[in-house]
Amino acid sequence: MASKKSGIDKTTFFDLISHQALVPNDDAELQLHLTVFYDKQSSWMEVPLSLIHMLGFKPHDFSRYSHVDKENNLIYLEETIDAIPFMRRLHEWPSENHLDNMSPDEQSAQMKLDGESLLKALHLHPVSDGEVSDIRDLKRNTEDKPLH
Repeated sequence: MASKKSGIDKTTFFDLISHQALVPNDDAELQLHLTVFYDKQSSWMEVPLSLIHMLGFKPHDFSRYSHVDKENNLIYLEETIDAIPFMRRLHEWPSENHLDNMSPDEQSAQMKLDGESLLKALHLHPVSDGEVSDIRDLKRNTEDKPLH
């Protein structure tokens, strides 16, 4: 499988490492590991806010059915509405424009993705969050408030 440079900026790179969302495979290529939490009625994809910011999303890009955990710098994207545009953007990343803007001195610029895009490098891990998930208690996304 062909791989492409990560195109991930330095700040996002280290944040994704700290959230254990970027993991190297056996060939030292980066994989994007995200968790999908589900309860009896719905499910949400847990995404670090730094990745949302890097991909250029704004609060109005997501519905009120997604939840924001600013304390832990995470957003929980609702599966049927908000995860779809997120995954489309992963498919587009990185473009040649993103790669051209990377400094060759940055560690993240030297890393390769496990695939041609962040979507191809994506690995989802489903986790049951009980009958009623605690995610429902987090603040709902609102279009007029910043995500970060």
